[in-house]
Formats: sequence, structure tokens, C-alpha cells
Amino acid sequence: MIRHIIKLIWNRKKSMSLLLIEIFLSFIVAFVVCDLLISSILNYTSPLGYDYGNLWDVRFEAARGEPFGKLGAENATKYRLLLNEIKSFPEVRRADFVIGNIPYSNMRFNNTFECNGSAIYSGVSYVGSDYLETMRMTLVEGRWFGPEDNAAVEEPIVIDETLRRKLFGNGKAIGERIQEPTEAEQNQTGKKYNIIGVVGTFRPRGELNEPEGELFIRQLWDDSSNIPYAAMVRVQDATTVSFELNLQRRLSSLAPDINFRIVPLSESRHDKLLEMGLSIATPLIVAAFLLFNVALGLFGIFWQSISRRRSEIGLRRAMGADSRLIPLQIWGETIALGTLAILAGIPIVVNLAVLGLSKPIGSGIFFLSVVSAGGLIYLILTVCAVYPSLLAARIQPAEALHDE
Repeated sequence: MIRHIIKLIWNRKKSMSLLLIEIFLSFIVAFVVCDLLISSILNYTSPLGYDYGNLWDVRFEAARGEPFGKLGAENATKYRLLLNEIKSFPEVRRADFVIGNIPYSNMRFNNTFECNGSAIYSGVSYVGSDYLETMRMTLVEGRWFGPEDNAAVEEPIVIDETLRRKLFGNGKAIGERIQEPTEAEQNQTGKKYNIIGVVGTFRPRGELNEPEGELFIRQLWDDSSNIPYAAMVRVQDATTVSFELNLQRRLSSLAPDINFRIVPLSESRHDKLLEMGLSIATPLIVAAFLLFNVALGLFGIFWQSISRRRSEIGLRRAMGADSRLIPLQIWGETIALGTLAILAGIPIVVNLAVLGLSKPIGSGIFFLSVVSAGGLIYLILTVCAVYPSLLAARIQPAEALHDE
């Protein structure tokens, strides 16, 4: 049966060439859709590395537009006063300053580091000793910053699991060193850091983004520290909106030269998910529309093909072919066409993975996307071939005599 189907396709290769190209292009589109959709679902269901519930983002926007730099004695006193004032509210459980990758914000701090001769690109956040508890991050290995780091020769840092895998694979990270890039032209060795802890994968850009790796550098919020961009504030359950107004008034009275923007992280999350969801949904809708049009085209082509082969099918019936086998033959020809198109499309999707336009070949997402795309093409072909094949089964043997 299979040999017979292949022979039929070969004999009609000229009329089938355009159909093969259409199915081939549909497979490429289906692969891109499946890769994007599967990646988004897995990202959404993966841990964030922190708890956004009951967490507020208190952003500092200096009226003078202060640049990223050292606090200095005067500013250090002012910012310590602001942090103590935030912690004095009965609604507040914990709070700490942060400079860098604030969850669900468009702010992105990155830097390149060297480890064992390799350059690694990572996100960077400057945080204090209370940041771990404030964000409710999970400590996987080692410890967080503490008073024992005050006399450290090399500056202590904490990394997340994603960065640990990039740097050391499955090996240990505690006690290892990384450094900033060496300035060969200026004959300067990059600053060295000592890894003292590893936290769970930290994804400040939200659920729909890939983990990129994060590195946390300790800040004491003293004269030598940098100017904080925000305070992350963990509040009690059932804290009302009135807290925002009271906090705004209190902080503004202490630092009138700073504009405070206070937003619950749940609202920032909603806005970020809506923004990212639209950016993902748009190509999915376009691809779905294209596949729907392809399905309509295939249905029309199969219908026309059955109409042209009425004499052939009727003659088969006249020679004793079982009517129940006619739909099976039509479906077999359709699946064979789809298989040829998919086999031709696999090298293309492999090149997409090699070029970094999809997930790597060795990842489970790539394999699952190929299988899902192939299954989707087979489903479309089957649905398009069902009704025409049933019509073919109803052709009576007498019709072959009219054609003869």
C-alpha cells in the first residue's frame, strides 16, 4: 500500500510540487509558533525566584536627576533616615534598598565578568543585607551577606542558579572567584569577587522572559555606597491603599527634593504581563491566520483533486475495490505528502536553532516543538482530507463506465 501511494505521488509530481511547497512553508511557520508557545508556557510555570505578593516598589526619582554614583556623607544620612522611616510603619515587615534589576520594571543592569578565562554576561543588582528576606528569595547554597563580610579582602557576592550553571555547570560555586574584565590597554586588573552564596533562579523581567543570570553585590548604604534607585517594601497581609498615601506624605516631608513613586508589585506584574502577552499573542494570531488560510487552500486543492480523479476512483470501484479503503488511500497520500514536506523542513528548523533564532537543538523544547509542529501539520492535512475522501468513497462503479 505504501509503495503504491508513493508511486501515485511520483506520477503526479508536477501537480503536487506546489502543494509540497505550501505544506513545507506551513511546517516552518508551525515550528516557530510551537517554539514560541511552548517556551512561553514553560517560562510562565517556572519559579520567579521571589514572591511578588505584598511587595511594594518605592521608586526614588530625584528632582535634580542625580546620576548613578556615590552617596556621600550627606546623602547617606538622608537615605538611611528614609529607610528607617519606611521600616517604622506597622504595615511594613521588611524593607531594603536596591540598585539595578527591579522586578517588572524596564530598568536593566548588566555587566560582563571573567571566570576561568571565559567572559560571562550577567544581570547585576546592588542590594543590602535585608534584601533576601524582603524578596523572599530561596538560598540554595552558602549564605547571604552578613557582618562577617565587613573585613573581607575580596568583595563578597551572591549569584543565582542560572549564573552558577553558566559559570561552573554542576560544580560547586562557593569560594570560587570571578572578576571584572581586565583593561589590558590601561594595564589594570579587573576587580575580584568572592562567591559566598547561591540563590534560586532570579527573573526580574517577569514570568514570560527567559532567565539570564543574576549577580548580587553587597551595599552597606553608607558614604561609599551608591545612590539607591528604589526600596522594596514587604507589607503585612490586607494592607490597604491608604498605606501608600501615608507613606508618600511621610517620605516627601523628609526628602522634598525627591519624587517618590509607590506601586504594588502586583500592579507592575499585571502591566508587564499584558505588555509581554501582547508581544507574544500578535505573532501567534498572525501565524494562526496563515495556517487557517493554508488549511482552506489545502481543502480546496483536495476537493479539486478528488473531482479530477472521479474516473480513476470509479474504475477502482468497478474492479472490486472496497469503498472503505478509498478514504484510507486518500488519507495515506495526504500523510505521505506531509511527511515529505516535513522531512524537507527539518534542516531549515535545525538552521534556525544553530543561528539562535529558536531553542538549542539539544534542548527538550526544540524536540517538542518539532514534534508538535509535525503533529499540527498532520492534523491540518487529516481534517482537510476527511470530507473529500468521504465523497470519493461514495463514487459508484457505474461512473467509471461513463468516463470510459
